[in-house]
Amino acid sequence: RQRIVVSRELSRLANKPDEKERLLALEKDYQYQAIDTCAGCGLCSMACPVGINTGDLTRHIRQLQNKPHENKAKWAAKHFDGSTKVMKIALDSAHLTRKVIGNQTMTKLVSKVNKLSQGKVGEWRPSMPKANHWLKEATPSHHRYAKKVVYFPSCANRTLGADPDQKDERSLTQLMYDLLDKAGFEVILPKQVADLCCGMPFHSKGFFDQADQKRMQLNQALVSASEDGKWPVLFDTSPCINSANQGIADNLSVYDPVRFAIEHLLPALSIKKSNECISLHITCSTKKAGLEQNMLSLANQLCENIHLPADIACCGFAGDKGFTHPELNESALTGLKQNLPANCRRGISSSRTCEIGLSEHAGIPYQSLYYLLDEVSQAKL
Repeated sequence: RQRIVVSRELSRLANKPDEKERLLALEKDYQYQAIDTCAGCGLCSMACPVGINTGDLTRHIRQLQNKPHENKAKWAAKHFDGSTKVMKIALDSAHLTRKVIGNQTMTKLVSKVNKLSQGKVGEWRPSMPKANHWLKEATPSHHRYAKKVVYFPSCANRTLGADPDQKDERSLTQLMYDLLDKAGFEVILPKQVADLCCGMPFHSKGFFDQADQKRMQLNQALVSASEDGKWPVLFDTSPCINSANQGIADNLSVYDPVRFAIEHLLPALSIKKSNECISLHITCSTKKAGLEQNMLSLANQLCENIHLPADIACCGFAGDKGFTHPELNESALTGLKQNLPANCRRGISSSRTCEIGLSEHAGIPYQSLYYLLDEVSQAKL
């Protein structure tokens, strides 16, 4: 509501020549308070009595502001595989540097680079993982099962490896292959998967044409991989499916991690519940999809002692905002660490970037709920 009110005031002041000084001051404050630090998660629409999503307003303004950078967005969309390869090289270099100088010095060093680059280089996060190279080595399942699933790994999970502090060093992509094989599924990977994207990285910045282009490309790849909808499609990250759904063909059966686990994995696996205390973070996209209770139910089927921290809604990481505006993530997760029981040593969620910020501010490693599912399950005989 505040963003909407100030936006109206800006429009009013724009028509008042004698109010130019006030207009400039308000525009400067509005840029940071309303545009740069808007997570765009859409949870505001759930709290609003008439369902207004202020994130749509923010993205519209970003579209206007980012017009000069549209050619860069076109290039990134066309060379998506190359863009992620560059990110992996940067992650590997950063990981090696961290091993030599430590997280504290690394944080200070990157903070200086961030200031010199005027925010173009993101801030360093202590829980930043090394790059994930496993997928390029992945091969189709050796077993030929009657059940098949098209697995679409998000660009975040294709790029980011495991949390440096977690015991299981497998990337999520590797774990997914192992878990699906255990459940009796042959894994189908879409062709040229490294170039595919749900469109969200472009849509969130107001590059709507590029977002639509990537959604269309992904839809075509999934239709082909699923043999025109014969096999279900699994997204390993909750926010991605919400974005991709805007361009998905009607004949495709697409699943987020929660629904697929409940409907396809639990019936195929024997579960021995964990008795440790595990914190659960339910992502904004899961809530918007109406799957909040489903995710809580799933977690309770895997663990006897699930802790859902009070007063934590959106984590504030918001894609890359956690790197460019870490204060947003910090503010959203204020009190998280104090809200955790002393015996809570780990957390689960369903979005890789969210888990980076959660790990840092909770002081315990967060990872995909599929790691827990893999731990407590065995194939049914």
